[in-house]
Amino acid sequence: VQYRLGAFGFLYLAEVGGPDFADSGNLGLLDQVEALRWVRQNAAAFGGDPDNVTIFGESAGGASVAMLLSMPAAQGLFHKAIVQSMSPQLGHSADRSAASTRAFMELAGATTVQELQALRMVDLLEVQQRLFDSGIADNAFWPTLDGVVLPRHAVEAAQQGQCAPVPVMIGTTLDEIRFWTEIEDVALLRKPADSFAAQMREVAGERAADVEQAYRLNDTPADDGRIQLAGDLVFRMASIRLAEHLAERQPVWMYLFTYRSTAQFACYQSAHAMELPFLFGALEDPSAVAFTGRCEGRELLGQRMQEAWSAFAHSGAPASASLPAWPRYDTASRAT
Repeated sequence: VQYRLGAFGFLYLAEVGGPDFADSGNLGLLDQVEALRWVRQNAAAFGGDPDNVTIFGESAGGASVAMLLSMPAAQGLFHKAIVQSMSPQLGHSADRSAASTRAFMELAGATTVQELQALRMVDLLEVQQRLFDSGIADNAFWPTLDGVVLPRHAVEAAQQGQCAPVPVMIGTTLDEIRFWTEIEDVALLRKPADSFAAQMREVAGERAADVEQAYRLNDTPADDGRIQLAGDLVFRMASIRLAEHLAERQPVWMYLFTYRSTAQFACYQSAHAMELPFLFGALEDPSAVAFTGRCEGRELLGQRMQEAWSAFAHSGAPASASLPAWPRYDTASRAT
């Protein structure tokens, strides 16, 4: 599904433009809703079943799926959902989005929505890039918890029973953060111990040292411990919380993708997005080989993943004759 990105999809203008722009901070999400409406209206013409639609996405796409689960406008437009490695940032507050908008408008030299609308597309793109290059960085434009399009955080919506009552699959990879340390060169592994400890205290308070030590058990190397700790903080725990709340009311299946790359270019291990070449049958693509490496069993793993995802899309459960039993998730067994 194509949808507007950056300022074009998520510039929150309600503060400067008034009620006419109440939904402006979520135009990208509304694009996705409109695409689902199109699917509902046209699926039959392509041999599809408009009453058996599965949405799935990874990373920002996973976050989109989680938000669609909680959006009133999307209710009834899909019947199953797969949330893969969802970004934990499932919407900024209106105040935070408004601050990003003020920074954008200042760089654009605009004080009103009308002045923004008068600018050329190329100028708006340049302003957006300048904002990305500033201290606000590239997370300036996220969906907005505006109380209209996106009433509440998806995990909160699940806790309150306000999500679409459909079967859901949720999961992450084992070493999500390796994508950023190996590809984006985020300096997590080069961070001095005292700096890392200070950041941990912000998250875990007095238990920070105990938490860090827990990730060093069984002689886990310090680097691996940091990677797994950061991955749990940023990705895994958000997915678990969503699964816990959803499982109280609807079928949920949880997965953890643990294949570790044998590529020699970098220490990718089971990085963010590692499952995608397997899921889409693209293992022989040169870029996929450079990412996943080559080892015995890759093709079989890809086949089994495709079977599970396809079975879920078809029937609402990731079960087939060639797959082992996959119990539903609940807080007692936490089957994964």
